[in-house]
Amino acid sequence: MADIGLGYIFSTGSGTSDPAQFQQLVTIDAPTTGSVISSCQGRQGVYFLSEESILDVTTYKTHVLPQPDNITDVKYATAPKMEYTWRSKRFVMPGRATMGAGKVVHSDGHIRIRIIVDGCCRHEQQVRSNKPFRLPAQMAGVEWEIELIGTATVYEVHIAPSMEELIK
Repeated sequence: MADIGLGYIFSTGSGTSDPAQFQQLVTIDAPTTGSVISSCQGRQGVYFLSEESILDVTTYKTHVLPQPDNITDVKYATAPKMEYTWRSKRFVMPGRATMGAGKVVHSDGHIRIRIIVDGCCRHEQQVRSNKPFRLPAQMAGVEWEIELIGTATVYEVHIAPSMEELIK
């Protein structure tokens, strides 16, 4: 008997109506540890069949990946989201810079931020709201990166030398 599992599809980039469309990134997350046997596009989204073996017992699962733009019985917003890790590009400052405040604007879900300075993780914390937060003192460096881990939809990430500059 096949179990129905839910995952999700998230598409970034330009929409098809955008005349400047060049490329899209599509992320597919599905709650499976097995191998995918087949897949197809259907009314509810993308369906795929996975084969999973545990202790020489093979089971088959059918997964539905609802699409954000489709109006279907399986709602995209309520489909379980898997945790992601995203890292920014490396920002190289003209000299040693000190950052003292940060803010992550996000929606439902949890999010954890890591600040990487000169190749080392110098600060990590759970972000519980969209309000600005202070970074530890004495955090200075030339190369800065931000890493986000979580399930929340993130709209903006900011770090600044001071709380006043962040709020501007």
